[in-house]
Amino acid sequence: MGSCFRHSKKRKCKSDENRVDVNIKQTHNFTSFNLPTWVAEYMHNMYKMIKLQPEAIHYAIQNCAKQASDIAKLLKNKRAYVTGCGSSFHAAIYGEYVLRANGFDAHAIHALDMIHYTPNLRNSVVIVISHSWKTRTTLKALEVLKEKKATCVGITANEDVKDLDIVMKVSKEFDESDCVTMGYTTKLIALALIARTKNSGLQKIPKLISDALENEKQIKELVDVYSTKKRFFVLGAGPNTATAYEMALKMKEGNFTDTEGMQLEQMLHGSISGIDAEDTVFLIAPKDGATYQRISETAQALSKIGVSTIAITDRGDGITRFCKHTVKVPYCIEHLNPMISIVPLQLFAYHLAKTNGINPDLTREDDIRYRNAYAKLRLHFK
Repeated sequence: MGSCFRHSKKRKCKSDENRVDVNIKQTHNFTSFNLPTWVAEYMHNMYKMIKLQPEAIHYAIQNCAKQASDIAKLLKNKRAYVTGCGSSFHAAIYGEYVLRANGFDAHAIHALDMIHYTPNLRNSVVIVISHSWKTRTTLKALEVLKEKKATCVGITANEDVKDLDIVMKVSKEFDESDCVTMGYTTKLIALALIARTKNSGLQKIPKLISDALENEKQIKELVDVYSTKKRFFVLGAGPNTATAYEMALKMKEGNFTDTEGMQLEQMLHGSISGIDAEDTVFLIAPKDGATYQRISETAQALSKIGVSTIAITDRGDGITRFCKHTVKVPYCIEHLNPMISIVPLQLFAYHLAKTNGINPDLTREDDIRYRNAYAKLRLHFK
């Protein structure tokens, strides 16, 4: 779940005993970016943020290079722990892979585990990730880290964060939806900048994301086909393990669909027996990925069961022969691919919500039962 901020509109919800009127707050007016005409046509912040990702990523690349370089220097000859909750933890998983791929000793650890199962912090740096910097568990983990005199750096969209060794503010625009999308990919680019501060290939990412957004028409057609399906799986490996987890989260919080994101091989060892022909499986398959062959074998195995499979790939052959549908994304190296492959999946989650009459920005806060549950859990500081 993302922040507790939303756009301004008093939304009248369905009149049943569990529905309440939700007063949705406005914190930004989308004036920071030059917005195209489509913005006025959609009330959902999730959609706006998906479409703003190329410009947001460009902003991060242009404005966060110095902080990224400083963090990279800080990490030299030290162990890096990357921590967060929700989408930020998925970003941390990605961070572990992209940092390791570029010579750093990196480990992702959930903020709750950082509190209760704190690792040995000697000769280490902790990268703390939080979009809003209001996530209670993440901030409690930061308290524990400070008590232990750990060196901490932050990745956030909150411009008021202080008292850390280095802070990367990764966007000039705050992701307004609870179903965070832009807030996720800007975290990924921040981690890639830290890992690859001297690599100009990152400059191409905004254009590649723009190209991936061109799949929207095909995504809408897929939603028309699968909008009544009850269960989805998303499979990825390596750095795209994070993509699988993130897509499942967007489906659950955005359109309330039973969706499970899994590391590819983990699904094959037992869980495959729980998949049947009525299910739909997304396979994230970058062509130069180290596990591409295994993903292709999985597609063939699922076809034997009769499962509908959708490949997200930058390859025009191979796995596409074994999948019912293929969504083509532009090519980039495997460790940057998660910023590209997540885009059509975000669009699928959004358009499925829209087709089924669900506001993905609310994460069920228009239902008094869920509002009471969230209040009990105290997920965010106000």
